[in-house]
Amino acid sequence: MTQAIKDSTAGNPMSSYLDVMADFLAEADYDGLPPQVIEHAKTVIMDTLGIILMTSDVNEATNLSSFILAQGGVKDATIFRRGFPRADVSSAALVNGTAATFLIIDESHPTTGHHAVHIVPAALAMAEGLQVNGKKLVEALVLGYEIAARLGGACQRREGIHPHGHVGLVGAATACAKLMGFGQEKIKETINASSCLTLATSMKARLEGAPVTNLWAGLSACLGTLAPKLVENGFTGPTDGLSETFGNLSCQDFSPQKLVEGLGETHEITRNTFRLYACCGETHAAIDAIRDIIKEKPLQPDDISHIEVYTYEGAAQLTSQHPDNPQAAKFSIPYVVAAMIVRHSCGIDSFEPEVIADQDIQALAGKVDVFEDPALTERWPEDFSARVVVTLEGGETLTKFCENARGKRKNPLPAKELEDKFRVLTAAFFTPEGLDKVVQAMRHIDDFENVRDFTALLRGVSLEA
Repeated sequence: MTQAIKDSTAGNPMSSYLDVMADFLAEADYDGLPPQVIEHAKTVIMDTLGIILMTSDVNEATNLSSFILAQGGVKDATIFRRGFPRADVSSAALVNGTAATFLIIDESHPTTGHHAVHIVPAALAMAEGLQVNGKKLVEALVLGYEIAARLGGACQRREGIHPHGHVGLVGAATACAKLMGFGQEKIKETINASSCLTLATSMKARLEGAPVTNLWAGLSACLGTLAPKLVENGFTGPTDGLSETFGNLSCQDFSPQKLVEGLGETHEITRNTFRLYACCGETHAAIDAIRDIIKEKPLQPDDISHIEVYTYEGAAQLTSQHPDNPQAAKFSIPYVVAAMIVRHSCGIDSFEPEVIADQDIQALAGKVDVFEDPALTERWPEDFSARVVVTLEGGETLTKFCENARGKRKNPLPAKELEDKFRVLTAAFFTPEGLDKVVQAMRHIDDFENVRDFTALLRGVSLEA
C-alpha cells in the first residue's frame, strides 16, 4: 500500500492523494481490522457513551436535548439521556456530541485533538438510523478516526484556533459516508464537502469557559451526518477542499503526503489517550506530580509558600490563577494543582461552582506559577511532562517529575480502570443488574445485527424503563 501511495502521489500530490484516501476508505472493512484495534475502538465507544450520559444532566445539555425533543419530527436515533428518547439522526448527533464535551474527561489523540466526541455521536446516530450492524459501526469509527487524526497531523493549526470543530468534522463525515455504503467517488466528495463546513473555533473562548464552545463537537457531529446526505443531493465540494481549509484558512503548512503515508498499516485510534481527571489533558502531568508529592508528605494550604510548575509549551499557556467558572477551571494548572492538594481529587465534583469558589483553593492557586521548560518542549509530543516544585513556609522544597500522566499512550490505563470509570459515570442511569448487561453489550457491540437493538437494550435496563 505504501509504495502504491508513493507512486500515485508522485506526479500530482495535490489531487491524487484524495483518490488514494478514498480508494482505501472504500475498500477497508471490519474483517481487515486487527483484533486489538477492534477492542480498542469498542472501549472508545464505551468511554464516550459513559461521558455523554453523565453530562446529560448538566443544565445546558438538558436544555438542548429538551429543546430538540420539543421540535418533534422523525425518531430514528437515540439521545443518550434519562429515558433514552429518540430524535432525527442529525439532531441526536448534535445533542450527544455537545454533551460529550462538557466534562472534559473524554479521550483525545496526543497531538491532533478530541476525535471521539465528534465521530462517535455522528456514527452512532447514523448507524442507528440506517439500522446497520455493530461491525459496520466499529468499522466506521476506526476509519473516521484515522482520517481525523491524520488530517490533524498533516497541518498546523493557526494561533488561536481550538482543536474542536474541523478535523473531527471531516472524520465524522467520513464515518457516516462509510456507513451509507459510499464508493470511492462519493467518499471523496464527502471529504471535500465536509472540509468546507468546518467551524472557526476560538481558543480564547474555550479558555474563558464560554458554554457555547461545548457546541463545537455537537455541531460537527451533526454536520458529519448531513455531509454525505448533502452530497447525495448534489451539494459537492471543491476539487481539493482539504488543501484550502487546512492549508490556507484555519490551519497552515498542509502536507497531503502525511495523510497517506502508511495508510492501512497503522491505526491512529490505538494511539489515543483516555483520562480520569475531568480537565484539559495538558494539566494532567502537573496533577500526577503533585499527587505523588502529597502521597509522600500530606500538605495543608498554610504549609505552602509557593509552587512552581515547569512543563512544555502547550501546557505552559494554562496559567489562570483565579478561574471563575467550571470550564475555565478545567484549563488552569494553578487551579487543578490547588484542588488536588485541598481535595485530593480532580474528578468531576472538583469543578462544581461552589468548589471553584472555595477560598482555600483560590488562595492556594494564587501561589502557583507555571513556566515553560524548553527541555520538556523538546520532548513533546513523545512525552507530555511536568516538574512540580513545592516550597514550604520553612524553606523546604519538595519536587516530583511526571514524564507522562496516567492515561497517556506511554502510561495507559488498564481495561478494568476504564470499565470502572464507565460504571461510575452511568450508575445513576441503570439498575445494578442492568449496568452489568450494559457493560457486556458495550464489549460485544460488534455482535449486534442491528445497532438499534443495542440502544433498545440500554433503554430496557434503564431506571426509567
